[in-house]
Amino acid sequence: MAAISCRTRTVRQLLTEEYSVGDFQRGYTWEHEHVATLIRDFARVYARRKEGDVSGEYYLGTIVTNKDKNVHTIIDGQQRLTTLLLLLIWMKHEFESYDRKRDSQLASLILHATAKGEQFAIHVDEREPVMRALYDDPALALRMTHGSDAERNLVERYVSIVESFPFELRGDKLRGFCDWLLDRVHVAKVEAEKLKDAYMIFETTNDRGQKLGSSQLLKNFLRSQIDDDDAREEALSRWQAVMRDLQRYGPGCDLDFVTLWLIARYAEFPASSGRGENDIVQIERDHFEWVKSNAVRMGLVDGPSHFRFMHDEFLVMSRNYAAIRKAEEFPERGLDSLFFLNNLQIGFTEEARMVMLAGVQPDDSPEDNAARVRAASVYLEIIAARRYWTFMRAQAFGKYAEELIGAAADLRDARSVGSAVGALTQRLEDMESDFRANPEIGLPRNHGSRARSIMHTFLARMQACMDEAFGDLGFYQQYELKSQNRGFSIEHALPNEPGSLAHLYADHGQYQRMRNRIGALMLLRSQDNQEFGDAEYKVKRPRYLNMTKLARTLHGDFYSDDVVQTLGALDLPFKPYEELGPKEIEERQEAFIRLAELTWHPRRIAFIARPQAPESLRVYALEELYAPLAAE
Repeated sequence: MAAISCRTRTVRQLLTEEYSVGDFQRGYTWEHEHVATLIRDFARVYARRKEGDVSGEYYLGTIVTNKDKNVHTIIDGQQRLTTLLLLLIWMKHEFESYDRKRDSQLASLILHATAKGEQFAIHVDEREPVMRALYDDPALALRMTHGSDAERNLVERYVSIVESFPFELRGDKLRGFCDWLLDRVHVAKVEAEKLKDAYMIFETTNDRGQKLGSSQLLKNFLRSQIDDDDAREEALSRWQAVMRDLQRYGPGCDLDFVTLWLIARYAEFPASSGRGENDIVQIERDHFEWVKSNAVRMGLVDGPSHFRFMHDEFLVMSRNYAAIRKAEEFPERGLDSLFFLNNLQIGFTEEARMVMLAGVQPDDSPEDNAARVRAASVYLEIIAARRYWTFMRAQAFGKYAEELIGAAADLRDARSVGSAVGALTQRLEDMESDFRANPEIGLPRNHGSRARSIMHTFLARMQACMDEAFGDLGFYQQYELKSQNRGFSIEHALPNEPGSLAHLYADHGQYQRMRNRIGALMLLRSQDNQEFGDAEYKVKRPRYLNMTKLARTLHGDFYSDDVVQTLGALDLPFKPYEELGPKEIEERQEAFIRLAELTWHPRRIAFIARPQAPESLRVYALEELYAPLAAE
């Protein structure tokens, strides 16, 4: 066999060399969540670099290459390397205005002078135009018409970096992060002189596309500890089948599941011991080594206990994980909260899944475990809604870490569904943040698509709450749909310019601020919204009567005796307005805040967790949920 080498390289060392992408690895397919997760991992390790019990180094895994002259063909690893290159391009643009030294350093790693002219460190002919556009002017790349999915995906993942990179690491603090990324993030580079050898390495380190690594080693270790031949093969067959099925939710989901399972069930959290964070970090780094070191503490002491872990507990935990992942993408009765969190694009998705898994008890009934997951999902929705309502932007995991780890510990210790519900409810009631922390909530000035998406999700959930409060079916997922043909979009009750309402406002600036307040917003069908155009409020108001309940509240004819009675019982101070000035919008702002308090009230946890037929989970009748809340 020809020479095969394996060397650990820093990002700076890695990108001094020239790479191409082999046909076997042509497409760049990472999605937003993959990029966001990688950046979150970088930020978490970087934040802990000065702590005495961690090295501050980050291992990005193994890449496999074949060297031909001076070009290294990537056989395995181009998703990570391409994402690194996009991150360096973004950082270069950030440094252009205030740090020429780092701007120049990054430029030399991104672009190389070759015999064929200047080329990117990772060169693919088909990508050259879009990569050049991102390097020269990202705004130009956003306007380009891209011919392939890979080209479009490169631009979209660049946007993912812009949206996901923590605000607390930008500006002057980006200097330290940049140096850390270049010199303390490591990759194991396996290089074969012959192409066939490189592919052989790739094939032997992958199992149906699933990389050999910590999870594969863990599987083999657990299997080796089961003495009975039939039991060993049964456990192995179950493990492999489930891990293959989990891959339908995206690349690496099977490996993520094992990590979250071990943290949720076995990591010692800071609340109960001083070694909790160490457990979490060690499991994330190498869960195989962690299990070997902690087998006795986990109760893995003989063949039968290893079988129960690898077969019975594995099946219970994986089924609940699969249910969580499915509900994030497709609305599920009783798990609407997960669809909400997914649409909100929270910055702590993996941690949220861990919290839900922490409530799963392998020896409990499927019904009780499902109730625990539902309870945890509502809790997560409420804390996310409170935070986003206050800040109107993504919140990094660091903002939630202590709260979520505490919730996971409470769920794991809860011996019944009732005690789990009680613990989560109490945590919410003890939290300081609430919906009155941002009384002026609305779309920020010069807001972008991210803020608009957050507001859309808030309005969709609150509109569904209004439906439910009146005893109707709450079509939250329908309101969330943003399609131009069948979906909904944000409607401003006020037009772009004040027109006949100018006398109500002190100046144009006040008008624009009030126009963007949530009290002057609603969701309408996109087609209706388009038909309205920029019409004045007095023109649109009569037509609101045939639209959503939040739109109808602006017109006096909506207020029948039953409606007045319902709104009064719920203490929702909605009322009609013939014109919308600052005073009227402030009043309506208060009504929206009260509606938010009802929509995300801690009592919803107990209501959703209770044992009942799935068909009734979506109908929150007035007398069952909202009236008791108002009475409090």
